[in-house]
Amino acid sequence: MGRPVAVTICLVLSCLGFKNASGAVYTVGDQGGWTTNIEGWTQGKKFLPGDVLIFNYNPALHNVVSVDLDSYDTCTLGENYKIYESGNDHVVLPRGNSFFFSSKDGDCDKKMKIEVHAWGTSHT
Repeated sequence: MGRPVAVTICLVLSCLGFKNASGAVYTVGDQGGWTTNIEGWTQGKKFLPGDVLIFNYNPALHNVVSVDLDSYDTCTLGENYKIYESGNDHVVLPRGNSFFFSSKDGDCDKKMKIEVHAWGTSHT
């Protein structure tokens, strides 16, 4: 097979929407975005390592903080955490449990928090 034919095949496959080896993409909160009372959004979803969570929100009002279980349970920041503040954050899930909340203005106490379990075989 010549190079022009191989390039053409690749272009056709990409136009047809064939996915690459990356994970599924989830917009947290669906159309409503990252907001209060979102704690149950993960129910019924099967996440795998490599899946991507997109957090959409107003960065003047909220943020996303990746925390450990103790911090998640108590809505406090422990020693190990990562803050996202762009308003359009893309987070790739590692294997295992991940915990997120907004640390602004009591958001966590208003259930602006999710717990995500990513087990099984990754997409990659």
